[in-house]
Amino acid sequence: KLGKAFTTNSQGNVVFSINSKEFSFSTNTTVSSMLSTINSDTTANVKMTYDETSDKFSIVSKQMGSGNNIKLSEGTGSTFLEAVNLTNPTYTPGEEAKIILDGQTITRSSNTITANGVTFNILSESADTKTVSLENDSDAVFNNIKSFITKYNDAIKTINDKLTEKYDRDY
Repeated sequence: KLGKAFTTNSQGNVVFSINSKEFSFSTNTTVSSMLSTINSDTTANVKMTYDETSDKFSIVSKQMGSGNNIKLSEGTGSTFLEAVNLTNPTYTPGEEAKIILDGQTITRSSNTITANGVTFNILSESADTKTVSLENDSDAVFNNIKSFITKYNDAIKTINDKLTEKYDRDY
């Protein structure tokens, strides 16, 4: 059900563009099929959903970060976007992930930030200062090296034992 009727172009199709990718659907196309086509398109780069309960469509950009990541336009003669209230949608812009590390502000469009060989996964926004402590575990490094040397020496001993093994000439 749609709250408002819409018109089609002269070929009887609903035509609109999302992020410069033009879509054309016949009036026989199911909503599910339309959404599947849009959601799998890498140029549009959005996820469009339909909520039957509220009878509303929503579009979310797959591109992270701030910016105008969704551009919609109606095709000539088609009023589908207008009928589903997407010509002047409520827009919630994305934000860049931002951390302050050792007094230096680092901003990324992704919630994963790598600095100085450490990867930070930003899980939520917080005004509170978070402290991250990193320590070298020298005991673990020492034990790993010691274990490697022991295994290496065992392998060399096994090879030497096989190389110096007496042959059984009667065999």
